[in-house]
Amino acid sequence: MKTEYIRNLSVSHMVVEQLGEQEEWEKEMIAHSRIEGVLFAQNTEENGERKLWYNITGKQGLDVVLEKEELGFELLCSVFRGLYEVMRALEEYLLRTDDVMLRPECIFVEHITGKICFCYYPGNGDKMPQALKSLTEYLMKKLNHGDQKAVNLAYGLYEKAVKESFCLSDLGELIRIPYDREEIPEREEVRETEELRAERSQEKQPILDMRDNRWKRVRNFLSKLYTSMIKKDPYVKKKRCLCSGRDDGMETFIFEPDEEEKTGTPRPTVLLSDVAGQPDGVLCYEGRGTCSDLTVTGNTYTIGSGMSCDGHVPSATVSRIHARISRIDDIYFIEDLNSANGTYVGGELLNYKVKMSLRKNEIIVFADEKFRFI
Repeated sequence: MKTEYIRNLSVSHMVVEQLGEQEEWEKEMIAHSRIEGVLFAQNTEENGERKLWYNITGKQGLDVVLEKEELGFELLCSVFRGLYEVMRALEEYLLRTDDVMLRPECIFVEHITGKICFCYYPGNGDKMPQALKSLTEYLMKKLNHGDQKAVNLAYGLYEKAVKESFCLSDLGELIRIPYDREEIPEREEVRETEELRAERSQEKQPILDMRDNRWKRVRNFLSKLYTSMIKKDPYVKKKRCLCSGRDDGMETFIFEPDEEEKTGTPRPTVLLSDVAGQPDGVLCYEGRGTCSDLTVTGNTYTIGSGMSCDGHVPSATVSRIHARISRIDDIYFIEDLNSANGTYVGGELLNYKVKMSLRKNEIIVFADEKFRFI
């Protein structure tokens, strides 16, 4: 599928070639439907070429969002919850759910609200089960594996997607949205009963009393543990603290490690980039705000107001992930990542994901923040 991006001062479009034919009833249904979370395209034909224009203003592809951010449970759940709602709405309008594009670059996240949007592409060649499987495999590589809820959801989705009998209710079940909305009260009642049962079991748990014999056994165990530590580690100090008013003969111990022995003057941390040499490219700030110069390092360098970007530009007009600079051999290229207020190079507005080579002393403007590439 050939894709290009075209942008002017106020609107940004993703343009793809139209492959499939649309029936008249389908065109009428699309023209009169307003499904939240679905991007429908405008059809054009020029010189025998039919194209679909998707308005992606104020949105970024999911592939761009996940370049610098690990995928957590909240975003993962938003993607599949949004997909579930979109597929249900399309079924109500008798539109094909297989025509939803599930490629990461065709799933968009709104800048401000974070809402997930999907493109409806008539004649899409990717069938839903296979497309969902490919999407899940991609997202699993981006997972924050420290987020156990996200891991469980991703692997659960993958197990469902690889089955030939996959259906919409399977997706709804995993994200806990019942396919039949009449089931909601029953499920809530079951969940409430389980919660009350857990509370009752906690109330029955006995509290460890200081006067209980088990408490004395715990103190005896700690005393023996301390004795074994003394034998193994001569640097542990023993301090006896006799508590007033106690005549049970037990001793309370406080463990204090000795101060670390100073072996010399500590060495400062040295960055490998400083050892390797000076950076090849610098964005020198020439604006009137509070930004600073940016040192371009590595083969890929992202710029934006988000703290996860390599180059942080603290400005309200700069998008969270605004632009990207890449280096191929000794040549630097810059591309806009569909930022809200655009990226200008030498006064020219860049299209989304269209790379332009940079020259020395080139003026680059991110929204209204001006830099010079040196």
